[in-house]
Amino acid sequence: MPDLTVPSAIPSGSTQTCRGIPDQSVQALLGSYNDDLTYDSVHLQNYTTCTIINSDENTLRIVYGHADNDKIPSGKIATEKNGAKPLTLQSAPQGSGFVVSTESTNAEVVYQCGQGKFISITIRGYILGTPVESNLINMANSISSLACTT
Repeated sequence: MPDLTVPSAIPSGSTQTCRGIPDQSVQALLGSYNDDLTYDSVHLQNYTTCTIINSDENTLRIVYGHADNDKIPSGKIATEKNGAKPLTLQSAPQGSGFVVSTESTNAEVVYQCGQGKFISITIRGYILGTPVESNLINMANSISSLACTT
């Protein structure tokens, strides 16, 4: 099985079906290198949503941009109340957020990185035994230059 580690920077020349999101990182998070993935990308005025589903119907949803009315669209898993760990991204240290994973193979990172700017990455159905929280943090780091500055 190929490496299931997400790099913390976008590899040069990487294929990006959804803008700013490396396909290889998506494949690592979903554990789907030899799988047909279905991509649905929506670019709204203030933010971008990319939803990727594999053949097992595991879903990765990435939303980034500028929140409307300071309400961050997320899967609502990553809150202090449910045991999420606080985090600061190396690539966007001016922000703050949370990361959490559950035994029911759901995980999320939510990061606010400026006045209304955010990253929300939710996965439903990751492979147990993979470093899903560090992979989500690496994914957020890799897209933060796009998400936190535009």
